[in-house]
Amino acid sequence: MALISRSKQSARQLLSTLLGTTLLLLLLPITPAAAASVRDQQWYLDAMRAEEMWKVSKGAGVTVAVLDAGVDPNVPELRGQVLPGTNVISRDRPAHSDDIGHGTTIAGVIAGTGAGNGLRGLAPEAKILPVTVVEKSDEPRFFEGLDSVAEAIDYAVDNGAKIINCSFGSSYDQPSTQKAIDRANRKGVLIFAGAGNFGKEQRRGKSGHQYPARLPGVVAVGATDKQAKHMELSSYGPHIALTGPGDVTPQRCDGTQRICIQQGGTSVATAVVSASAALIWSKHPDWTANQVLRVMIKTAGRPEADKDLPRSHLIGFGGVRPRMVLLEGEGDPGDPDTNPLFAKRYAERSASASPVSPTPSASPSAESPAPAEDTAAPDSSTGATVTVAAGVGVLVLVGAAVATVIVRGRRRRAG
Repeated sequence: MALISRSKQSARQLLSTLLGTTLLLLLLPITPAAAASVRDQQWYLDAMRAEEMWKVSKGAGVTVAVLDAGVDPNVPELRGQVLPGTNVISRDRPAHSDDIGHGTTIAGVIAGTGAGNGLRGLAPEAKILPVTVVEKSDEPRFFEGLDSVAEAIDYAVDNGAKIINCSFGSSYDQPSTQKAIDRANRKGVLIFAGAGNFGKEQRRGKSGHQYPARLPGVVAVGATDKQAKHMELSSYGPHIALTGPGDVTPQRCDGTQRICIQQGGTSVATAVVSASAALIWSKHPDWTANQVLRVMIKTAGRPEADKDLPRSHLIGFGGVRPRMVLLEGEGDPGDPDTNPLFAKRYAERSASASPVSPTPSASPSAESPAPAEDTAAPDSSTGATVTVAAGVGVLVLVGAAVATVIVRGRRRRAG
């Protein structure tokens, strides 16, 4: 299962991914009386020209499923934004519960209203469908073979989600997940997943890959810093499709009670990419998932020196720039029935019940490379051409001493 690891070591890796860190947290509690507003700390909104885009689209009419640790709908910025949802790990625990704070952060980055000095989402009129796929537990037990991600994807599709956000990952995968991804793609649902925060490990020759981001049918997202360059912690490889801003940002911490400044990584980046898709889809509700993804790829920003290079292992086709679609009218949506990343897979699978192996290509109109180990040094591409705002102020270094969170679950059959 893509969430449950085979060992305590891999479970700790999952935790670091889920929290959007590499076990190095930069924390600074924020209070309305003692610090600048949370909105002022969300530098990427200014970089992306969010205020201008909101005059055109705020994501209304689009439901984004957040597969995560649950979502607390009672924080000020998410009141009225969160749908009922479900918990596929523990049926007796609601999806409206988040004792880590991660799922609530991701929901806020996507659709927060900013109320009560809370997070302001890039798509503040989108709705959040919470689906709990990981929990914190006091019991140091690790379970294998769960179908919870597959079940969660199916639930999201069946309950009206147009976009599925997966800001989590593991080195362990299960075939049921791929089948659910294929079903979601055929029904016109976009799936975005964080590539992982193991870029430094990859440079030391270790594997930095995680699922479900490595699977065909999933749009793998990397992270960029405030200079719009590849974040050193962001995992890389031929599967990376897009990037989003992932540098230090305000996030819910200590469960959901406080807002802190923390290192973001691919968790936050994925949420920003999902929200970008929501903005575009809200403005163009007649477009298919293939068309929304195609314009995101075609309008992605890359350094001028890399314009003519093939798809980058660091930043894929570049950083998301929904403003190019909403404000500049750029991006040809193209064929509504052809997936811009996985065309071969779904065309052939439609004609045959047998599995189809993806074939590598540098073209955005061709199939994405198949999952593979990639520990070679990355290429020289650096990031997207996005103008970023100033930094978020003084940071207090806490260091690598992080409380251990235990992932638990029960064996379940996919629905």
